[in-house]
Amino acid sequence: MEVSEHGPLDAPPLLLLHGLLIDRTMWQPVVETLGHSFRLLIPDLPGHGTARNRRWTSMSRVVHDLTDLIDSRVPDARVGVVGLSLGGYLALELARAAPDRIAGAVASGVNAVPLPFWSPPRLLGPVLAPFIVTRPMLSANARVLRIPADLHPWYRSAARRTHPRAFARINRELTGYRPPVDNAFVRPVLVLCGSDEPPSIRRSAPLLAAAFARGEHRTVPGVGHGWIIERPALFTETVSNFITPLFP
Repeated sequence: MEVSEHGPLDAPPLLLLHGLLIDRTMWQPVVETLGHSFRLLIPDLPGHGTARNRRWTSMSRVVHDLTDLIDSRVPDARVGVVGLSLGGYLALELARAAPDRIAGAVASGVNAVPLPFWSPPRLLGPVLAPFIVTRPMLSANARVLRIPADLHPWYRSAARRTHPRAFARINRELTGYRPPVDNAFVRPVLVLCGSDEPPSIRRSAPLLAAAFARGEHRTVPGVGHGWIIERPALFTETVSNFITPLFP
């Protein structure tokens, strides 16, 4: 797994997991702000960025690979994990699957309620997959995510490194996601959603938080799904305020 690493080796380790149809460069605002106080581990997930040609098989397989990454890079300490969208699903599943390796988790923009068959992710995901990285589709998605106009070229470039087959597989898997069960993770978990996100994501936040012994949820006013790009300073501050106390 291709990984960017930033920050002092002896700083608290923090794993950052990007969303679907983007790559690890999504985390640049966090690197600029927290890279001096945390050891940041930032992989490209299968099917994305430098890992475009690495096949996405399943979420459980990726969680296994992320656990191996933690074991190899940070063998003697727990790791904080932060994920947005696809990365949020993985952050929660990583906490559930490897509770002895994770210090705490932040997940934003995760849906865990059934979607009707006519909803866009279910209905359009398989149909749109071959066209998802075309300029019209990416421009439309950038507007939905409220990405500033000056960042549209960066977004299109990063998104085009997503393999269409990976997009289709991931979309199919995420539409069936439900809150974790048989969950032994007892450390802090923060589930976030923007007030302007789809209703299904807003309904999911309390359900996901309730699946963890120390889970909490918050709705962030005035932001949408891609708020790390829309409001990078607010996103970074929110994450830092939650993660920093995990490493006294």
